[in-house]
Formats: sequence, structure tokens, C-alpha cells
Amino acid sequence: MRESSVTGAGLVPSAAELIRVTDQPGRREFWCAERAHARALAVGRARALGPGWTIVHDPGPRPHYHLARVARRSDGRLARRRVGTRFFYGGPRPRHPHPAHGRRATTALLPGGAVTVSPEVDEAWRAAEEERENAGPAPDPVQQLRTALAARRWPQAITAAHALGTRDENALTDLVFSAAHPERRGRPIAPHERALAQEWRRIRDALVRPELRRLSASTATGSPPVLAGTRSTTWLRRAWAEHLGEKTVRMVPLRLFGLSSTPVHPYTVDAWRAMERALSATGYRPRSVWNYNNRPITGGSAPSLHAYGIATDVDPRCNPYRVTPGGPPVRFSARPTQEQRCADVAAGLADTAFTPDQVAAVEAISTVDGLQAIAWGGRWRSVKDAMHFQVNVSPDELRRGLRAG
Repeated sequence: MRESSVTGAGLVPSAAELIRVTDQPGRREFWCAERAHARALAVGRARALGPGWTIVHDPGPRPHYHLARVARRSDGRLARRRVGTRFFYGGPRPRHPHPAHGRRATTALLPGGAVTVSPEVDEAWRAAEEERENAGPAPDPVQQLRTALAARRWPQAITAAHALGTRDENALTDLVFSAAHPERRGRPIAPHERALAQEWRRIRDALVRPELRRLSASTATGSPPVLAGTRSTTWLRRAWAEHLGEKTVRMVPLRLFGLSSTPVHPYTVDAWRAMERALSATGYRPRSVWNYNNRPITGGSAPSLHAYGIATDVDPRCNPYRVTPGGPPVRFSARPTQEQRCADVAAGLADTAFTPDQVAAVEAISTVDGLQAIAWGGRWRSVKDAMHFQVNVSPDELRRGLRAG
């Protein structure tokens, strides 16, 4: 949210009201009790930097002001540059940071109070923030619909509109027709415009009706009604950027399949319970389940989705991580018991002890908007991470709820 400059006279907080919440070199973060004080400080900082800087308000979960301006990269693309100073406000009064291993820890402002976050977590959190700023926030369903219409990807647009609640075939046909003819600006087809009327009917008969039949069949059979396909790890990091490493939301313990508790992101509890029901109903009995682990991805430096508490690994011994050059499909074992399928994995004859039905049951879990809620790492091309299940939607999409069943 962009805000225009205002004078900060009379709003600058006193030293007692202003707390610096990090002592890391090059990192300047402050906390004020009042929003007006934080904004006044941001205004003063923008003026000190000179023309071209904009005050940006980020409403949460850690509400603050920061400064940004649009610059052109060497490749000609526009990018937003953000100053490494943020002015937080509201919430509990934070404690002063404490040193950790020669660097300074950051005080995170959580609803339950302030907690000290390690420098490693803070650095990973900033890296994820920068990635989201460079690439933009993950698109919500409305943005996905607009993108599909602009790109003339009609089946995706119809599916997106259907997930957002538009189910009438005439309304969906009007949506596609209007996007195909933006020059009409929504003007109705006149009686004498017979060619356009025929085109409208072709859109309804050849595009809208088949897509509605497909969506109805997906709902009836329980197959995953995917709106945007399996989201990439990069997309999910952008969508969950503010939730990395317990910096804004604490993980909660969750006991799955009667095993020891594992920390998970609180928004994901219902999704993992649904996964537990799906695997149990199809006969799978895990021996090991774990979720939160603040670490980078395997073979890389970017944060793993486990660092957000939105990924769960099930039985690594029987569902291992394997590099698969060339992108071959996952190999399932046809053996009747879980133990026999695990033995096939150990012998190199299969990639997973899950059956196709068990994986399909998890992939069929969907949100109330018709989005596939959980994706499986065994579907990946260059690697097969068969133990790995990850949340496939944004925090807002997940919090709207899951479909019953």
C-alpha cells in the first residue's frame, strides 16, 4: 500500500517510546507504540534520502512502514528497491536484542510476546523477503483469473472463475467473450451482429460447457479440482514469506498417526489432519512423520518449505529422496503390503511405498475454493522426493477452509 508524504511535526516519538529492535550491521529496525510515530519516522527518512522514495505500509502480521522506489535493472526490467530500515508499531513492547555467536539476534514481535530470533533465521527471512519483492507477491485467485483472461488461456480462466463462485454457463461465456473482445467494453451483442452471436455460442458450446462438465466430474469422483496446478516452491515461498522460521507465527505441536508430536504451522493443522485421514483410510501406516525444520532446501541455499512449517515428510526410509535425470514418472510397487513395497524401494525396484490410490487420496484434498491443498514431491521431474508432502496454497487460501470429505 503506497502512502503519500506528510509532515512529521509533533509526531516524532521520544527516546523512551522508540526502541531499536536489531543491532545487526546495516540493518535498522525500530519499534514505536503508535502508528503515527512510525509513519513520521518513515517520512523523515524518505526526505533524508531524497526524491523518488515512496512510503509503503505493510499491514502485517508485523505492521510497519518501509521505503521503496522503482528502479530499472540492467536488463531493462523494472524492480522495486527497498531500504533496509523498517518502522514497526503496535503490539507488545519488544525486549532489546541479545548477541549470538558474534552477531546480533533480532527481536520478533509475535502476538504472544517478543521472542529472540537467531541471526540465521533472520538472514533467511530477509532472503525470502527480497525474493518476494523482486518477483512480486504470489497471485491470489482473482489475479490468477485476470492473468488467464489477459493471456487468453480460456480453460484456466473458466476454472478460476468457477472456483471463485461463477457457475452459470452464460455468465462464464460472457466473461470469455468480453475478454476476447475488449474493444466492445462489455457492450451486449446487438440483434444484427449475427457473426458475434455465433462466436458467443461457439465459446459456450466448445469451451464453457466441456470445462463445466470436467469440473463437475472432478467433484463427483473426488479427483483433485486443481485451479492453478501444483505451485512451485518459489511461488509458495513468496506466498508464505512472512511465516519463515517462526518469525511472525509460532509453530504448534501436532500428533499425527499416533506418533510423536511434530511442530507445524498453525494454519496447516486441518490440512495435515485431512492427510492423516486420507492415508489411514487407504491403508497406509506411517512409522515416521516430521514437519518443521528451519533449514535450506536439499542441495541448495534457499529456505526449505519445512522452514515455514508447511511441508511434512513421511517415512523417509521407504519413500526416499532420489535424483531422477530426464524426469521419468515415479515408479510404484505392485506388491500388496506396505512392508513388501518398502522392500522394493530398498532393492531399487520402486521409488515409493505409497500406492497410487494413497497418493491420489491426499492430492484430492481441496480448499473450499476448489484448489488442490496438498502436493506430493513424488510428482517432481528432476528429483523424486516421495516422502514429501507440501501445502499447495497461500495462507489466505488455506484459511478459507477445506472441503468436507
